[in-house]
Parts: sequence; C-alpha cells; structure tokens
Amino acid sequence: MSESELLDLIVGCRKGSVVAPAGCGKTEQIARAALHGRNRRLILTHTLAGVDALRSRFRSKGASSGEHEVNTIAAWSLRIAGAFPIRSSISVSMPSGDEWELVYAAAEKLITAGCIKSVLTSSYSGVFVDEYQDCTQLQHKLICALADILPCCIFGDPLQAIFDFNGDMPDWDHEVLKIFPTIFALEHPYRWHKVGNALLGDWLLDCRRTLEQGKPIDLQSAPRTVYHRKLQAVGKNERYQEKTKFVIQALARSRVDKCIVIGDSRNENIRAALARKVWATAIEPVTCKRLTAFVDELNSAEGFDRLEVTLDFMKSIMLKAQAAPLKKTVQNITLGKRRQKPLNELESCCLDITRSNSLSPILDLLQKVPLQGGGWIYRRELYYCICGALQDTILGLQPSLADAVWDVQNRRRHSGRRLGNRNIGSTLLVKGLEFDHAIVVDLDTFRRNDLYVALTRGSQTLTVISESPLLHPRHS
Repeated sequence: MSESELLDLIVGCRKGSVVAPAGCGKTEQIARAALHGRNRRLILTHTLAGVDALRSRFRSKGASSGEHEVNTIAAWSLRIAGAFPIRSSISVSMPSGDEWELVYAAAEKLITAGCIKSVLTSSYSGVFVDEYQDCTQLQHKLICALADILPCCIFGDPLQAIFDFNGDMPDWDHEVLKIFPTIFALEHPYRWHKVGNALLGDWLLDCRRTLEQGKPIDLQSAPRTVYHRKLQAVGKNERYQEKTKFVIQALARSRVDKCIVIGDSRNENIRAALARKVWATAIEPVTCKRLTAFVDELNSAEGFDRLEVTLDFMKSIMLKAQAAPLKKTVQNITLGKRRQKPLNELESCCLDITRSNSLSPILDLLQKVPLQGGGWIYRRELYYCICGALQDTILGLQPSLADAVWDVQNRRRHSGRRLGNRNIGSTLLVKGLEFDHAIVVDLDTFRRNDLYVALTRGSQTLTVISESPLLHPRHS
C-alpha cells in the first residue's frame, strides 16, 4: 500500500483503528493524515507528553493551529461539558482524582443527547484518538458517542497499556476492535531507522514479540547501541550509590542530546531524589502530590512553622537553597539574639513569612534564591507551578492558593510541557515521547508493558541498569 493510499484509508474510514507499535511512525501518520484530510480535525490523547509530541510534529510540518485541535481527552471533555452545564449536568468545575469520571460521563451525556451535534459537525471534520489502549470504560463510551456523529479513527497498541484504573479498561480485542476494527498495522521502526540505528529498531520489534510470548528480554543479544550496567552492590545504600554512578556516567556520554532516565512509576519523590543526585530535571505529574501537600501544610501553619514549611518545600525542589542558614538566622532573631549586620533580601523575606499570613514574601523568597547564586531547580515544573499560583492568589485572580494551584495545573493540560536535555520521569509521564538516549533504572517496579515502553524511548542508545542481563518484568 502506498503512503497516499494509507492516508486516504485513515481519513476516509468511518470507524476504524490503526495498531501502532512504539517508534513505528504513529505520531507522523496522525499528523500526515490530519493534514491530508485538509479540513479541521479533533485529535485527542491522554497525556501532556502526548499533546506536546503531536503539536511539535504539526509545527515541524508548518501547520497552523487553526488546521487542527490537539488536546487531552480530560481537558476537552471538561471544556465541552462546562460550556453546556445544564445539558451535560456536570457537577464539578475543578475536578481531581475520581471526579474526572463525572466529567467524562457529563460529556458523553451531552454528546449522546444530540444537542451539540451541529456544534461538533461544524467544528470538526473527524476525530483521531491517540494512545487508545489507555482509555477507561467511560472514555471509551465518550469516544464511541463522538464516533456516532463524526468519522473516527483510533490509534493504539495494547502492549503500551500502562495506566491502571482498577481494571476499568475496555478489552482491546472484544470491545475496542468490535467498534473500531483494524484497518492497518504499522510495522516499520522509523524512530531508529531514520537515525541510522536500524539494528536497535529491529531488535526492539523482536523484544515486542518476546514480551507478547511471556518470555524475558536477553540483553546479551542486543546490538552495540544497548549498554547493560550490572548492579553488584549488596547493601541498600551501596546499591543506590552504584545506580546513581551508572546514571551519571550514562548522562555524561551525551551532554548535548536529549536524555531521559526512566525510574519508579509509583513514587515521584524517589524520582525527584535521583534527579537531585544526578543534576537532572524531574518530570512531574499534572496533579503533583508534593505540591498539594505543601499547600495543605502552609494553610495550617503560622509563625515560625510557616517558614519551616516553606524552607522544607524549597529544599525539595532546588539544590543550594540556603535553607539551613536562613532558618538559623530567623530562629536567632525570634529568640531575641542580637544581630550585628543588617538582614539581606533573603533573610528579610524569611522573617516576613513568620510575621504574617501574606503569600508575597513566600513568592519573593522562591524567586530570589535562584537569582543569588544558589537554588539550582531540579523540579522546574513544580517550581513554576507554585510561583504562578502564588502570583495569581496575590493579585486576587483566584480566591485561594488551592484554587490557584488547580487552575495552573489545568492550564498545563492545554499548553503541554517543555523538556530540557536531562530529564527523569516514569513510563506514565514519557510514553509517547522520543529521546536521543534512554536510561532505564528500578526495573523491579516494571510490569511487561512498562518495560516495553521504557526500552523504546531512546532512538540512539539504550542503557539498562539491572542485576542481570535477563529482564523479567513483574506480573502485578
């Protein structure tokens, strides 16, 4: 089948699916098909990483944003249901956690009722849904409702289904393909072939078949661009130091390229600690637990406790934060000890934090520390999120800091994220993204699908840090 015939097939199908293994050109095909169709198309995916990858691909083709709309299913559902609150019966305006289920149900109700059919048909010529294997049952029902109104082609790979929603996922073979039968399967590993690394791409396709058969991956059969670093230390601390050393060495080999370290998907604090050690930037989930905890702690603290909460947070997001000497200085002043020299800007901010419930000195402190020679920020998304939320609250744009945090996080759903050259994340946060080099650690936390996603992120090299060259994914 020629490229033009494939694009015609994707654009022209009423309801269909394209099976797309990692690195086989799915994002490229979505972008080409959307532009091939000429009319404006709605393109939905699950994560900020996915939104960013799609928008970047469209920009690389010179496409204007008016030719397509790229959004997460969550953000689009909230916007459409919120635009017609009476018809949709939406009951939440700032959803979090399980409340998103109410949003999907409201959007599905609105679409099924047919009252916005003219809005949809005048706005879009059709729908593409990326990463469909990650849809929950409610999201699946929502997309099916959309597909009853607009032509819909879904793109997905059951081996990359890594989200866990307590089993509330449609069965790929018996539910998804029943509505969206397969029209084509992508089979060429473009991600690696385009950079002259065909051996790695072909080996990863072999790995895919191996994992589907329930067998372990043998790194001893890997091409030269795959590096295995064997963990040999026995003690927990020694093992951590050895792992950190291997990560630093792998990052040092590629200073100017884009690198990703993929670690424990279950614990953002473990990943942040590793980012601190190796001077990399931690990729944060949209609803970051550390940020929520800080807001809760700050709201319940007064006086010196308020400063301690702020300094502890500052230490958790930046290196060389000067937290200890700042705390000591304010502590001495609080105890009535004489001070021979005037306070500097940072010390004044800290003292002001203890003397009122104003958010201004907290924002001043967070912004000034990096400007005064210290404070290298390794949790940048978290830093900019809290600074933006503090500013909005101070200016009166939001009634509370908690509301402002939610608003900033929700805006991030629309804008996507921008990554640097040295990043640390989880399979959940980087699925759909491509890097030059991937470094995989904490393999004991990986299930089969997590392992497949992690192994396929790097186009030039792959470094695996583990006890054995035989990789056995965990079963639960």
